[in-house]
Amino acid sequence: MNAAKKEWLCIAGMLVVNAFFYFQLPERSEAGASLFPGLMMLLLLGLTAVKTVSQLRFPKADSGGTKEPFPLARVLVVVVAVIIYIAIIEPVGFYISSFLFFLLTTVAIQTTPRTPRAIAVRFCLAFGFVAFLYALFTLLLQVQIPKGILI
Repeated sequence: MNAAKKEWLCIAGMLVVNAFFYFQLPERSEAGASLFPGLMMLLLLGLTAVKTVSQLRFPKADSGGTKEPFPLARVLVVVVAVIIYIAIIEPVGFYISSFLFFLLTTVAIQTTPRTPRAIAVRFCLAFGFVAFLYALFTLLLQVQIPKGILI
């Protein structure tokens, strides 16, 4: 598949994801309950428009050189991780499952060698990410999240 077809496929995928989220957005009676998801959909739609204009103005051509094979194994690991994340978020809890998901996916998709130092960096990033989520959702917004078994 040439580069231009991949770009158009990516644009179509972004539109499908946006449409999926649009139809998942419930009609809320509370004022502002769907404001943030609606803004995220508009942001995604805007980015899709930017990508479409970019593709129309500057179409990508094939490089002609040797191509790296598609990283199917990494993509499958991420897809399986997402499915497991969705399955364990309620029983295990939001913060623990988010930590494990972020750690697994960042280690799985990294292209550099998996040294102990690189994994330790990913561990610290995952911890920092979950700490940020805790500060945002629990402390700042006071949103009720799935507690799980350990909290």
